[in-house]
Parts: sequence; structure tokens; C-alpha cells
Amino acid sequence: MAPVRFAIARWARSGSLPASQAMTASTANSGSVCSHAKSASARPWEMRNWAASAPHATRNAEARILGKVHRAESAEAPAWDTAASTFSSRTEEPNLAMPRCVVTRRVHFNAAHRLSNPRWSEAENARVFGVCSNPNFHGHNYDLEVSVEGEIDPATGYVLDIQRLKEIVTECLVRHLDHKNLNLDVPWFRDLNPSAENIAVVCWRVLEPAVKPARLAHIRLWETERNYVDYDGA
Repeated sequence: MAPVRFAIARWARSGSLPASQAMTASTANSGSVCSHAKSASARPWEMRNWAASAPHATRNAEARILGKVHRAESAEAPAWDTAASTFSSRTEEPNLAMPRCVVTRRVHFNAAHRLSNPRWSEAENARVFGVCSNPNFHGHNYDLEVSVEGEIDPATGYVLDIQRLKEIVTECLVRHLDHKNLNLDVPWFRDLNPSAENIAVVCWRVLEPAVKPARLAHIRLWETERNYVDYDGA
């Protein structure tokens, strides 16, 4: 707000005051002028009374128009400005848990097997396992889905690099199973019937420690296009 200006008439030592020197009060923002018409004939003490009351009257007028005015150097910052200066981003808050996701990789391998129980007769094995008990074995094109769970790493945006997950599954499982006879070539099934269920459990036990610090969440093994087994470590 522009400052308020005052104009106060001087009077002659003789006590007379020309009309052209009458006291006026004006404001910069409105341009209004207040004058005392009687000042031409006023006595010196009356002029002093008017001069003393003029600032007070002007301040009252300004207050009515614009409200209470604070000096700039003593004014306080608005409340929203103070709040804005204390804002902190979500990533700076301590002990803030990151979102958790499940990431899945599918791998493929081919293998042969025979389902049988060595304590049973050939007739009993044929009755229980059907064509899957063929003594000369048979093969499948397996698909294995491996799902891991964990917090998203704020630096990479990953739970576990999917390429790294592929490498783990390939190194720990696929190279031991692909194009193998599970009954004859793979020690894991030397004394274990290589059914889809048992293959899924073996895959879990091999992979669970290998994917840490992520958590192995789920295994799905497709034996055919229509048959699959799910396992979650239970």
C-alpha cells in the first residue's frame, strides 16, 4: 500500500493565514483531499488542534477502507508458505515399506520317465499307472513356471531381475533335467517316482534357497497342455 501523505499549512507569525495555505490531508491510493475551509480565519491554537487530529482521522479512514495494515518488516509468512517449507517426499520417510510384487518366469525342458512302484508287480503297476508304466519309458515337453515374491528395489524397480531368475532356474534345474531320463540320469529320482507332483516338489526344494533374498512363492509344472501341478512349499 502506498504511504499516506499529509500536507499541513503553515501560519504567519502575525497570526493570519491565507486561504491558499489551508491544511489538507490526502491519500496516495485514492487521491482524495480533505480540507478545512475555515482555516483561513483560524487562530493558531485551532490550527494546532487540527494538525494533531489530522493523522488520526486519516488513519481511521484508511482502516475502514483497507483494514488493519502491518509494516512489511514485521509481517508473518502465510500459513501455507510455512507448511510448504516442511514438505518431504515419500522416499525420505524412514521405515517406509516398499510395495511387494510376484514375478514369474517360464522355462522349458524335455524329459523321459516311467511311473512305477518297484514293490509292486508289473500287472499292479500297469493297473495303477496305465501307459505311463511302459517299461521302455515315455517323454513329455515340460513347462515350468517359477514365481518369486519380494519388495520392489527402489534403485532398480525390480523384485528380482528376470534375467537373473532365468539364469538361476537354468543353472539349478534345467541343465539337470533337459533331455534326460529322469529315472536313470537324475539322482533326485533314484528312489523317487518321477510323477509331475514329485518333480514340482523337487524343483521347489532346489530353487527356494537359490532365489534369496526374494521368496519363492509358487511353482507350476505343466506336464501336458491340459495337465499341470501347483506347489507353494506347503
